[in-house]
Amino acid sequence: MIADTMRDKCGKDIWARRTVELLKQQKASQTIVIDGVRNREEVDFFRKTLGDDFVVIAIQTYNEIRRHRALTRGRVGDSGKLVDIIKRDRRERVRVLMQ
Repeated sequence: MIADTMRDKCGKDIWARRTVELLKQQKASQTIVIDGVRNREEVDFFRKTLGDDFVVIAIQTYNEIRRHRALTRGRVGDSGKLVDIIKRDRRERVRVLMQ
């Protein structure tokens, strides 16, 4: 909920902008993995800011497997209801065109 509120208040790329601020503090030779990209605006910001150093790797699985994992992992803040998991999936779905 906090992340979504911040996106509404500060722009959909707020977390990408904050991530890049942290990346600037890292050594240039490090490889860094960013997971949980939630929208196209974040991808666009990373591409614009990091250029060729930014690579998108999409990992997909069947809806049933992903939903089962979400229901059984016991993460704080996760709903135990399938209908809520499906709503979250729809909200967070990111389609990135690889060019």
